Order: sequence, then structure tokens, then C-alpha cells
Amino acid sequence: MLQAQAARMDELAVRLHEITWAAAKGRPPPIHELTYHSVVEFFVENKKRAPTAVCGALVREARRGGSLVRLFYMDGEGRALVGGEDGAPHRSYIARSFDEMLASLIKDKNVVIFT
Repeated sequence: MLQAQAARMDELAVRLHEITWAAAKGRPPPIHELTYHSVVEFFVENKKRAPTAVCGALVREARRGGSLVRLFYMDGEGRALVGGEDGAPHRSYIARSFDEMLASLIKDKNVVIFT
């Protein structure tokens, strides 16, 4: 049991190092699996900080080792609300995979709109 706990701690230390390194370089952190729940949770929890947003967007690009995934809000004109005076929250990851629910939603699309 102690060996399993030690192995898990080593795994978490490596993961923390990957995230910290990516953040220091200004790159999206790598994650093993992006879930539908975490995407929806991002949009729900941050909606108040994006009052002019009418929807959320997930955009993905194929990358070595997974997909670059960007989550952001959009206004009624279809413009991304990232930075600027809107200051709406946004998030990016390098996702190695998607959970079953998110994968079935994305399929072969590179853009998914959440309303």
C-alpha cells in the first residue's frame, strides 16, 4: 500500500512539474483527459465575469501528443471575448484525450458552441 501511495505521489509530482513548466513558458498545461463536466463547469462558474457573453466556445487544434483546446466566451456578434476591456475568462490546455461524453460531442469538429 505504501508503494502504491509513493508511486501516486511521484505521478502527482511529475504532473505538477509539467503544469508549472508550461505556465512558466506561457504555454497551455498538458492534461491527460478533458471532460465534458470540466468544460461546462468552466462556463457556468465564470459566466458572471463575462456579462456580455451569449455563448461559450471550445476550439481545438491537433497537436503532437493531443489537441490544443481553447475555451472562451463569445458575444452576440460572434467575437471572442478574450482579453481587452471585456476581460472575460478563458482557458487553454493540451489535452491528450477527451472523456466519452465530450468526445461524442466533438467527433470530427474543431469548434463546439455551448449555449
